[in-house]
Amino acid sequence: MDYGRLWTSSACSNLADGVLKVALPLVALGFTRSPSLIAGLAFAFTLPWLLFALPAGVLADRCDRRRLMLVANLARAALLVPTVALHGGSIAVLYAVAFAAGTAETVYDTAAQSIVPQLVPR
Repeated sequence: MDYGRLWTSSACSNLADGVLKVALPLVALGFTRSPSLIAGLAFAFTLPWLLFALPAGVLADRCDRRRLMLVANLARAALLVPTVALHGGSIAVLYAVAFAAGTAETVYDTAAQSIVPQLVPR
């Protein structure tokens, strides 16, 4: 039962990440037609894996993983709701949102992988 809930939450989280990876460049088209600026959004979304993967692992080992996953998803939602309400704001705001959402994704995915041994029997 617990593993099924983890699988469902991870599937929804990864689906939302995929939608965000597609939606941010499309929103950026409203601000710029520069291919390098639009490609930079993908870089900003992926950069946190390089910078924060190890610290996220340390955090996942020292904190309650379920709470960490919940906080990461709430942080993503808190980032996206104002961005959608403001219709993106500017390209700089989109870069900040991409970086912050990528950081939250890094924390969530690391905690989700670390929690599996607690949920399944030997």
